[in-house]
Amino acid sequence: MRIGLVGSPRDLHLRRWGSALMRAGAEVWVFGLEKEPDDAMREGSYLPTGPPLPYIRVGEGVVRPQYWDFIRYRRSLFRILREYQIDLAHPIHLSPYGVWVYMSGFRPYVPFAMGAELEYTAWGRRQAQRGFWTSHPFLTALRHHTLPLLLRPALREANLILADNYSICENIKLLCKNKILLEVPAGVDLECWGGNGGDRVHGPSGRSGWILAPRGMTRFYQADYILEGFAHYWEGGGQLCLLLLANLYSADKNILEILNIFSKKHFKKIKVIDRLLSPAEMQEVWQQVVAFISAPSYDGYSYSVAEGRWAGAIPLLNAIPGNLEIATHGYNALLVHPFTPENLANALHALENHLSTLQETFAPRNQQWTQRFSDIENHARLFLKILIENL
Repeated sequence: MRIGLVGSPRDLHLRRWGSALMRAGAEVWVFGLEKEPDDAMREGSYLPTGPPLPYIRVGEGVVRPQYWDFIRYRRSLFRILREYQIDLAHPIHLSPYGVWVYMSGFRPYVPFAMGAELEYTAWGRRQAQRGFWTSHPFLTALRHHTLPLLLRPALREANLILADNYSICENIKLLCKNKILLEVPAGVDLECWGGNGGDRVHGPSGRSGWILAPRGMTRFYQADYILEGFAHYWEGGGQLCLLLLANLYSADKNILEILNIFSKKHFKKIKVIDRLLSPAEMQEVWQQVVAFISAPSYDGYSYSVAEGRWAGAIPLLNAIPGNLEIATHGYNALLVHPFTPENLANALHALENHLSTLQETFAPRNQQWTQRFSDIENHARLFLKILIENL
């Protein structure tokens, strides 16, 4: 089957899912408006194994596509998909790429809703409550009211809809009730980790005293609260250290200022990695840290959380719907609710005081769940089987 993934060539979720489909036997191309990725994005970090996905640019190449660009090039997308004899268009994210395929007139197509893209307005409200800078309120309100109008026909025309978490399935049902939905938490490439059962995953022994924050230094991922929480924890005598990955998203200026202040005061306890890591380097990091923190304002099924659980690191998560689907406090994770610096500091003290017990109990539970429900290779094979049988 010839599948045309429609999305950004820089989207790591698209690239992982596309690589899994290719390994499962599909012929895969990526179609998008952006210019081709640079060498760093082609070769760097946290990327799937295997050959790169072939990328076909639609149009002249846009640095940051706007909705007008998708309207302008909708017929071009149709012609190129037909030219490459694509059997199925597979947009990654409902907006804008699912809407783009719908507007192009190409059929059949199956969109993949990822993250919490139907709940973006909730993030804006939370940021306002925290006193953060937000988009213009008029534009936020306009998006809130116009997005359903764009998505309803795109969802209605789709042959099938994939979603990576239950929360987004519920939101889709509000927009398009009589539609077949398939929840696919397209998680970890277990083959890349050396076979089934987490054979290469380290147990509690041999790990360092570092806690990983893998999702960048932005307000959306509440890196300011993470830094302030660690400051409270260290002032209370805590000994575990913080490792920040800052390679995927541009850091917010005020968070860099906070980091600079804390780094001078606790320079031995903070480390920042600001370059792209190879898959082997990322695995080594996961196998050394004792725990990880993921605290976005909203989220769907997080690849970082999935990989951390498979690696046997203890999850410290905020209690948003996407995390509550997969984590139970005290059973396989520590949930911080509400996610404030003070509550995070208390959770870090609890983690340090019960470290061995939590490692021994959480790791096997998370690894067993991941192997059963979050193997991206199995999901890709299942998806292709469903397509072949029903389209």
